[in-house]
Amino acid sequence: MRTAAARKLRPWKFPSAAKPNLAPSVKRKPSSPPGSKATRRGSAGNSKRPRRRPVRAVKAQPVASADPDEQLAGFLAKFAPDVASHARAALERMQTLLPNAFRLVYDNYRGLVIGFSPTERPSDALFSIAIYPGRVNLCFLQDAPALKDPYKLLLGSGNVARHLVLENADALEEPRVKALMGQALQRGRVPFDTSLPSKLIIRSISAKQLPRRP
Repeated sequence: MRTAAARKLRPWKFPSAAKPNLAPSVKRKPSSPPGSKATRRGSAGNSKRPRRRPVRAVKAQPVASADPDEQLAGFLAKFAPDVASHARAALERMQTLLPNAFRLVYDNYRGLVIGFSPTERPSDALFSIAIYPGRVNLCFLQDAPALKDPYKLLLGSGNVARHLVLENADALEEPRVKALMGQALQRGRVPFDTSLPSKLIIRSISAKQLPRRP
């Protein structure tokens, strides 16, 4: 088990800028002296080659991003009404429990996943709500096998993550579930900054997706 001292964050240090190469460039002398036959043949040969036109740089046009809340609403609307309603209630409850979380949205091939992270980095996410055609899961994403789970609520056999099936949004308020979440928060690599507002970020949208309804 990691100690509290091991979880302390080290102050961030920006990487030092790479030093530019200030060494003078060295020009190679031609192998044949100027005016020699070899030089004349080379210049004559080069004069026959067509000159390449310089390629103009094309500036990338900024793409207007859609409103993240509207995008998430569209993702949820793909599911059956009862599943979508269940998922919306669970997401609202999670946002109440973690008001400073970055909500990272992945509209994946198999389902819709919304991670709750103290930073914009997906690797820092502690929880996620995973939505599938027939169920809504609460996932524990960091060192979940080490959590004390006397009631055997957590499912899965992975080395890192576990999940439990949410019958409804009220399950997030059950003492047994909140105890598991409390442990996960204490063990998290990065704490949530209570001075930051919540932010919704659309991380990825899969071009190919399984049907969202049975």
